[in-house]
Order: sequence, then structure tokens, then C-alpha cells
Amino acid sequence: MQKHLLRNVLVQLSYHLKFIIATLLGNLFIVEVLFNNLGLTTFLLSYNQPAIFFISALLLFLPIYSLLKLIEIGLFLLLGKGAEL
Repeated sequence: MQKHLLRNVLVQLSYHLKFIIATLLGNLFIVEVLFNNLGLTTFLLSYNQPAIFFISALLLFLPIYSLLKLIEIGLFLLLGKGAEL
């Protein structure tokens, strides 16, 4: 029973993980301003050079994208069918 429950929970969690990460990244700037932290979004807004913006955005995007793809591949191998995320 735990095997079936875990498989269903993992599919639903991986499906909603994109929305959760998008919400967290959307609120990141607000949290940085609210707590007066100089983080990545403040860095992105303070330097207007395209190369710096591109590299910083890439360094933020690639680990998140890689994590989501690894979860998708892991679910495909675990379930034996495609779970479209």
C-alpha cells in the first residue's frame, strides 16, 4: 500500500513543484526588500549590464531546471510511464 501511495504522492508533488518554485522566486524580491537583504534579485536590478544579468539569471535557472528534469526522469524510471510535468 505504501508503494502505491508514494508513487501517487510523488507524481502530484512533482506536478505542483513548478508552481511552488515559481511562487518562491516571485516572492524572493519582496522578501529581500522587506528584510533589507542584498540578494540575487537586488544584484540583478542594480547591475544593468546584459552579460551580468544573463549569467546571473542562468546561474539561478540551471540548477532549478536540472532538479525538475531529474525528478521527471526519476519518475519515468520509477513508474515506467511518462509523467508530464
